[in-house]
Amino acid sequence: MKKIYSLLLLNMLVCSLAFGQMVPRGMKYQAVARDLTGAVMANQEIALKINLTSPQAKGGQVHYSETHTVTTNQFGLFTLTVGEGKVGSGGFSAIPWSSEDIWMEVAIGDKGKSSFATLSSSKLLAVPYAIHAATASELVGSKFNPMARAAAGDPGVPSQTWSLFGNSKSEETKDKLGTTDYMGLIFVTNNIERLKITRDGDINIANTLNVGKDVNIGRDLTVDRNVYLNKGSTGETINYGPFTVQRLSPTYLTGTLKVDGITTVTNPTESTGKTTGALVVEGGTGIGKNLNVGGNTDLDGTLNVDGVATVSNTTESTAKNNGALVVKGGVGIEKNINVGGNGDVDGTLNVDGITTISNTTESTAKNNGALVVVGGVGIGKNINIGGNADIDGTLNTDGATTLKNTLVVDGATTLNNTLNVVGNTTIQGLTNITNTTQSTLSTNGAFIVAGGVGIGKNLNVGGSEVINGDLNVKTNTDLDGTLNVDGASTLNNPLTLNSTAALNGQVTITANVGNAEDNYDSYPLRVTGNEQGIIVKLTSSKPQRGNNYLTFMNGGGTATGRIEGFEGIADGVRSAVNDLVGEGSDDASQDRNQDVPANIPTGAANYFNTNYGFGAFQLTLSLIDNIIRLTTNAIACAVGIGIAGDCDDIFWSSVDVIVGGIQLGGYIGYNEQTSAAGVAYESGGADYAEWLQRANSKEMLTYGDVVGVKGGVISRSFVEAEKFMVISNKPAVIGGMPEAGKEKQYAKVAFMGQVPVKVVGRACKGDYILPSGSADGMAIAIAPGDMKARDYGRIIGIAWSEADPKKVFNYINTAVGINSNDMAGMIEQMQGLLNNMQVALQKAVPEYKPMFYAVDQNQKPTLAAVDYTKAPSLQETVVKNVGGRAQYASLKDAMQGAKSYAATQGVNLSQYPLMNEFFNNPTPEMAQKVQDHYMKALARAQNLLARMEQSKPAGNK
Repeated sequence: MKKIYSLLLLNMLVCSLAFGQMVPRGMKYQAVARDLTGAVMANQEIALKINLTSPQAKGGQVHYSETHTVTTNQFGLFTLTVGEGKVGSGGFSAIPWSSEDIWMEVAIGDKGKSSFATLSSSKLLAVPYAIHAATASELVGSKFNPMARAAAGDPGVPSQTWSLFGNSKSEETKDKLGTTDYMGLIFVTNNIERLKITRDGDINIANTLNVGKDVNIGRDLTVDRNVYLNKGSTGETINYGPFTVQRLSPTYLTGTLKVDGITTVTNPTESTGKTTGALVVEGGTGIGKNLNVGGNTDLDGTLNVDGVATVSNTTESTAKNNGALVVKGGVGIEKNINVGGNGDVDGTLNVDGITTISNTTESTAKNNGALVVVGGVGIGKNINIGGNADIDGTLNTDGATTLKNTLVVDGATTLNNTLNVVGNTTIQGLTNITNTTQSTLSTNGAFIVAGGVGIGKNLNVGGSEVINGDLNVKTNTDLDGTLNVDGASTLNNPLTLNSTAALNGQVTITANVGNAEDNYDSYPLRVTGNEQGIIVKLTSSKPQRGNNYLTFMNGGGTATGRIEGFEGIADGVRSAVNDLVGEGSDDASQDRNQDVPANIPTGAANYFNTNYGFGAFQLTLSLIDNIIRLTTNAIACAVGIGIAGDCDDIFWSSVDVIVGGIQLGGYIGYNEQTSAAGVAYESGGADYAEWLQRANSKEMLTYGDVVGVKGGVISRSFVEAEKFMVISNKPAVIGGMPEAGKEKQYAKVAFMGQVPVKVVGRACKGDYILPSGSADGMAIAIAPGDMKARDYGRIIGIAWSEADPKKVFNYINTAVGINSNDMAGMIEQMQGLLNNMQVALQKAVPEYKPMFYAVDQNQKPTLAAVDYTKAPSLQETVVKNVGGRAQYASLKDAMQGAKSYAATQGVNLSQYPLMNEFFNNPTPEMAQKVQDHYMKALARAQNLLARMEQSKPAGNK
């Protein structure tokens, strides 16, 4: 019988459902269904017949037969359990697994017939024979039973009885892991010795030993290299015995050294400097109690004594270099100093505290009095004089001067610092302050005024001006330099800037001006340039939809439109795809069915959450599905459980992967070539409209009204017109702006997009919206099948919403300006009529040769093989390129054929290292490794999709 379908076995598992004397009930069977062209049979119902036979028996014997009806998924994949189908003959439990070789024969039902076509007959290999576990009870008590040997007093049991799945019901006093003879025990990974227990009990470890908790060592610990203690932020090292450092090796302590007992340094080396001696401390030394030093003490730094310091030596001082206490440098004394004898000060005497001179001698001249200073006197702060002060020379005041009474100055007065005047000061002449101190705050500078300053005429400031409080300007202000204002500034008159102004903070303009849209003075922000207007520069190098150049809001703060960025993000998407696929990052030895952690790459989450990025995300998912299907087919073909001669399915699976890679790369590549910066104009409106002139300026027109158009003039009263259109509601773009003052002569008419239309009666999605014909501004909905020939010239648009039958009329969301193919139905009806006329003519005139049109299948006969012109599919194109469907005898041949095809298509497999290795080394193990990796990638993608949906904020773009 002709082969109808191609099935590729994906996986066959033996499921042991009971042990002991109970035989398991079935085996899992998965396969992918394809038609003769190699295309996947997705979402289709097929019938299968399974026979378990012994062909080697005389005449062949069918032990068990059953049938299944299954439905494939979107990948053509189906699953069934052998043993749970509709039984045709025999019994599954009666199959002689242990005595005969069992073959599985797969047949598929012929469409429309009751017969089945045999597809394959394959001998079941060793793996399914785990079903023979029902006979395991025969081993109990045998010489191979380790428990029986142990009970019989055997000194050891074979090591092969150690289970890699873990042993249960073990007894601590009996069960052991190791040797019973005088031999060592070696543990290996990758066939390399990692741990060895010698026959004497020593343990040798080849690499690092990581211990999670405490380590107790009964005897010596010898370490040949470095020892690191307390590397973390916590923990301490405690030594209970003597601590000895041998071989004169240095000891370095980077942390605190605490010694609770006496510390004796017996080294007698004399100290001649701070870097020599028995004990050298590079940092400071804190001593809580007495310090006794037998010899001299040299201090290079400061000596701070918190307690009383007594110098008992009684040597008299006759000069600054002798006496009981000699200090070569200065002496700083924070509190009282009491000197019993005379005090001679050769240098400067600085007194930080109060100095009281009790002598009451009156001063009549500069060389007598209680205090006589031969040289000058510098006073850093206030001087209070109870009596008169006579100054024979110039009085220079560098600091603040407070005058509480009249100041009479006959000559010039120079003030080099602050002048504090408590009362009013009137200066009638020119005042020059020559101090050049720069001002950085309101409390410093050459001239400081604590209160306000009233200036009757011009104020000229040569440098920068910083105003921390309010600045009220009631007349014109000219600023030639920088104006820095930290606080609020109120300008009650025009502000003229003759130079560039840089505003680094947020600027809010609140103005109470007029509302006339054509009046220049009605706008809070006005820009008058030379040849250019306003420029907006964003910090983003590639502005996206979330980067807005301008946003328009209503009075309630709701955005009604915006001018936003529109930039390709191909580089980011390419990186995000690589992050998601993540080749080489998985450990293929792990169970591929385990839960995958939600460690989604940040790049993927950022870049896939956009319209463009989501398209790349979908193509990535398709590519992953194709790769998983390829590896599934490869595994089945390699182990010989697929259908004989069907390894060529590997080629077509590889082609699916190559085509998917081409589509994904082309999608991203095109965006890379067209990623020039641009802007998008977004609005709540959904149509493009233009202002059209009214036939009657007094005619009331509201949104949703149907109007006729004659020569560019509109009116609801037009029953016949060149075209019927609708008044727009909220257009996104409006063209043809009328002249100022003439707006009432025009109305906004929707040209393209979505617009609400007033419709009387029923309306369903897909209906044509036509004028009512009553010149009332209303419309009606007509189903496509009920359209008349003249109706097509009156179409307003297509209904995209349904009518509420309870209402007199409804606003129906209508797509206008996009129904360019509306005459197709009428033309097809006319072609069908012409076909029928030619059939009648041919009967009347046999020699007439008709030329039929391609119409609907119900209107026969047709001349063309298809209903309309279309391009060949990718699969058909590939078949044509490779010269038809090739036949491959092995997995390696099929993969090499696919690799050659990839080269002709310019596909660089090296960008997917794991897949490239698989194409070069197509083994079952490599196929399993690739499948494990991409199963995890698929789980990551599904997890990412769910998390993007959950984290997407309300109103997010």
